Amino acid sequence: MGYSPTSALSTNLPQSQATYFDRDFIDNLKALTPYYRCVERRELPPQSGAQHRLYMYQAGFGIAFNTAQSSEGTVGSGLAPAVNTDSAVIGQYSEYVNVSDYALELTIDPCLENLEKEMCYRLAGTISSLIKTVADNASTIDSSVSQPQSGSNVLVRTVLTALGQELRHRSVLPFTDNEFVGVVDPLAIGDVMNDSANNSLFDIYKHTKEGLDRFLDIPGSDGEDAVVPVLRFGGLRFYESPLVTQTANFNSTGKTGYRTYLFGHQAIIGISLGVKENSQLGEGDWHNMKIWLMKPEAPTTADPSRVIGGWTSYNVKMVFTLPPDTTGRLRYTDAVSGLS
Repeated sequence: MGYSPTSALSTNLPQSQATYFDRDFIDNLKALTPYYRCVERRELPPQSGAQHRLYMYQAGFGIAFNTAQSSEGTVGSGLAPAVNTDSAVIGQYSEYVNVSDYALELTIDPCLENLEKEMCYRLAGTISSLIKTVADNASTIDSSVSQPQSGSNVLVRTVLTALGQELRHRSVLPFTDNEFVGVVDPLAIGDVMNDSANNSLFDIYKHTKEGLDRFLDIPGSDGEDAVVPVLRFGGLRFYESPLVTQTANFNSTGKTGYRTYLFGHQAIIGISLGVKENSQLGEGDWHNMKIWLMKPEAPTTADPSRVIGGWTSYNVKMVFTLPPDTTGRLRYTDAVSGLS
């Protein structure tokens, strides 16, 4: 009897060539979507039309302060109130994916539940894209909104501080908790961390244990919760997301420019149709979206044979707009990154 090679090999044992299909799917890569945390949320009541009109009194009647004395015994003229107004029209956004009953009984994974997660991510991305577009267009009303960096300068702490103080100079109130909030790209966070100049972020943090602990936390959230600020100092709070406006060959450097946003109080107004719409969106993170997942158990008029095993979908009515003001309550800056 021969020992080598064996008489039974994988080539003549077809059962050894079977394929195992892993039911535990690999997580795909999803960007954080924190933009909805940076807008003031309001509701358009049902049965109130499609337009939501906003009003704002001009500060101090919109005229210079009075420095002239009144004439004795003279009533004089009253001041005329000045009111700005603008309207936003509610829009509807919806998508769905349905799966045949046959496919649902064959797939090795909980297919519909997994597709629900992807649909939640799409809705979160839609919200972020709409808010980002409004923010990008704010510079057409107030040119000081845009504060691009020159040449190949990267983002540093002093630039972020300047954005916040520029807003304060224009009397813009902080967003909440006496802090302005913003969105920054992970590459820009790395540039701020790598800054070794005097009074850089690390230079400030290193002097105290609390500062060093905070510096260790800077790289970002855990991917599950966009609530965690990745940069926080001097009355500024930033969330990370790669979903920022990017400019190719920025300043003719051959590099991509990444936009960093900073929002004050009422910088952007988010209006949803009723309480239900607002609750569906949660905090704008795909993990806490509430959308439809349906598995009909009986035929319907539209599907009398019940060949559709289920579907997942969203249907939201909302709009994002700037306040009726000529002063922009947000700032953004564009800069290349030293990391890419």
